[in-house]
Order: sequence, then C-alpha cells, then structure tokens
Amino acid sequence: MKHAQIVDGVVTVVSIPVPAHGLQPIWLADESHDDGGVWKYPTDEEKLAAIAALGWQEVPDDTFAGMNWVDGVAVPPVVDPAAVLVQARAAASLTRREFCIWLDEAGVLDGEDVLSAAKGEWPVVMDAFLETLSAEGARRVKLEWASAADIHRNNDFIDLLIWWLDLDPVAVDAAFGIEAGGA
Repeated sequence: MKHAQIVDGVVTVVSIPVPAHGLQPIWLADESHDDGGVWKYPTDEEKLAAIAALGWQEVPDDTFAGMNWVDGVAVPPVVDPAAVLVQARAAASLTRREFCIWLDEAGVLDGEDVLSAAKGEWPVVMDAFLETLSAEGARRVKLEWASAADIHRNNDFIDLLIWWLDLDPVAVDAAFGIEAGGA
C-alpha cells in the first residue's frame, strides 16, 4: 500500500514508505524492569492515525500523482489529444542538419537546394514560396532560416510549408519525433 496526499480531488504526492508521522518512542517508568522502565514505540495504528491527521491516506499501489481521486478510487486524468499534440509540437525540434536530411528524404528538396539549405542559404526552389508572403514576411522567413540552428515544429514557417507544399502534417510531426496522436 502507498500513502498519498489528496488536494481538491487530485492526488498530489505519493509516498511508498509510510510518511514521517512525527511520533517518538515514549519512556514508561516501570519499576518492575531492571532498568526502571521500558520504551513504548508507536503502534502501526497510531502511526496511521498520525499521518492521517497530517493529510495522508492509504491508496492502492497503482495510484500516482496527477490522478483524480473520485469516491475513494484513483482515476487517470482525462487526456485531451489535441492538447497533447499542441504540447508535443511546442517541445519538438530538429537541428537544421536533421531537418535538411528529412527535406531531402521526403523529396521536398534535392541536389544543390538541400545543400544550400543545410548551409543556411535560401534554396532557389523555395523562391516561389516567398512570393506568397509580404516583402516583410519574406525577409523575416529568410532571416529566421539563415540564423536558425534548430527548427521548431511549432514555428509558423513549418505550418506555411505544410500548406504551400501540401505536406501531410502527420508525416511532418513524425519527422520531428511526434507519434500519431501527439504522444
């Protein structure tokens, strides 16, 4: 059995050993003993009562922090797949080298264009893409590309590439290490 603290219906802390209960052994004077008394150690029931007073309670072994506590049962939290995907995309990135290798393997860029891209230069084949942007937007995209050491999945540039090249967002996610479903 584990012990947990539950706040507002959510398991916040889980402890595998019995949490510190603060109880100390007590010396009981007893002249019938040669040394004048005995130490009385807290019983398991006293320890459990003490930790319960501190907000701890016994929970099943399959209980983990972050679970909901409903009518004495630990319930995994409801996961919103869209929110998980947003978080995964926000955390995902590739080095420019890795991204260029993917562009080459996916057939998005090839030959001199992929080599130029790997050097931070703007690939000639992508000039038509710049024409879909304002002059300021085109300059900004080229500046970001030239200075980027890492390419982040949640960058607007990636979403524009997906739209412009009609790429499969799931395939792009996979290139960034995001499994279908966002995990």
